[in-house]
Amino acid sequence: MTGGLVGGLIAFVVAAVLMGVMVLARAGRPVERQGRLIFTYGLPLKILSAVLLFGPLIGITVLVIVFPPKKDGDIYAIAGCYALFGCLGLPLFWEMMRFALVIDDDGLTCHSPWRGQFYIAWPEVRELTWTTMGSYFIIKGEHRWFRVSQMTAGLSAMLAEFEKRLPPEKMRGTMRGYAVAGRTFPGGEILRRAPREAFDLKRWSESRRRDEGPGDRRPKDGRDDIQRGGG
Repeated sequence: MTGGLVGGLIAFVVAAVLMGVMVLARAGRPVERQGRLIFTYGLPLKILSAVLLFGPLIGITVLVIVFPPKKDGDIYAIAGCYALFGCLGLPLFWEMMRFALVIDDDGLTCHSPWRGQFYIAWPEVRELTWTTMGSYFIIKGEHRWFRVSQMTAGLSAMLAEFEKRLPPEKMRGTMRGYAVAGRTFPGGEILRRAPREAFDLKRWSESRRRDEGPGDRRPKDGRDDIQRGGG
């Protein structure tokens, strides 16, 4: 009973700490430098990623000093623990430290931890969209794309910069992302019009099926098209 209570308390504290870190991280603001806005992950997330990477490694080192390995198998186990926690913590730490998005009047300088640095001019931005897989905003250029996590500091300020330079039609895919960011989507007219357009399309499809007789409908596998095209 006591063990379960302690375990539940630890889980609650860990969840509360993580939630607090996320709230503080998103509440941050971009850095303004020479007319540019620099968006990165907030300091709380950077500290958390450092703790998750170096904390277990330091803990293992302390244990090794206090309880030196006595067998060859112990050495292999220690090396495996170092490798495991290093592989788990390093990608997150690298992401937190190397990500940056710089916005100015000419375009976007994207610093990706995994694909290096590249530039997208504002006229080259095809759209800004949102994906629920990973909860990212995705900036799509003509040849490159760049993702921005919902945990980026100053997310609302970033969206405000896009609102100044992109029409609502290019931001239509961000509706759900706006809700996550706690910001009102600028294209209210598009939001009101979208359900009606979807309904009209459905009604048109149903009326077309009614107009076509049973003999006019083509097979679902498209064999008649293949036969006509192939001779």
